[in-house]
Amino acid sequence: MSHVRRLLALGSIGFVGSACSGGSAPDAGPAVCGASNFTACAGACANLSVCQVNNVCVCNADTVALDCSGQVCNGGCRAPNWWCVPRDAGACGPVNFTVPHTTADGGVGHCPTDGVYVSGGCECPTDFTELSCTGVPCNVSPCTYPNYWCVARDAGACGPVNFTVACNGDAGIFHCPSNGVCNGDGCGCAAGHVASDCNNTPCAGHCAFPNWWCP
Repeated sequence: MSHVRRLLALGSIGFVGSACSGGSAPDAGPAVCGASNFTACAGACANLSVCQVNNVCVCNADTVALDCSGQVCNGGCRAPNWWCVPRDAGACGPVNFTVPHTTADGGVGHCPTDGVYVSGGCECPTDFTELSCTGVPCNVSPCTYPNYWCVARDAGACGPVNFTVACNGDAGIFHCPSNGVCNGDGCGCAAGHVASDCNNTPCAGHCAFPNWWCP
């Protein structure tokens, strides 16, 4: 697995501070954030949410509570400027956190799609790499919830996903490019392949992760 551990999505079911009067939302509602989305719980809870006995609205487990700008609520949203958005394995961001796990206090949190929960944090399996939603590897610039996801490694493209060869270095598992070889705590290219940047210009001795490969 990746040795970079990410902050888990605590409370990602989405307790929000809207008062409500009981009942539950229909299975689907208006696909728009704002007042028109509040059609359940006597008009006080958003669609795809339920009203709890303590008079707060809680999004269904397969949705995430977001404000109308797309930010995670985590208890801070107020009606009518939030809604419950279905989780989506194909999109980076808060909706990508589709893998549920039990938190230390017995609650429910989520890891990103294809991720796993290990010892207090979320990790990506070794055949995936952790990237921010802008495509920057999380071991280059630290990623935080919810702005990262697990992306499958791919031998056919230059860039961070091309690092498919697992190596065991002094600091733990790391990866070299496809057609690469492990060299202590570094990487080289196998015979017949030339270390090149993503413009295919040879870069041996000055290649910079993640923008090189061994074509």
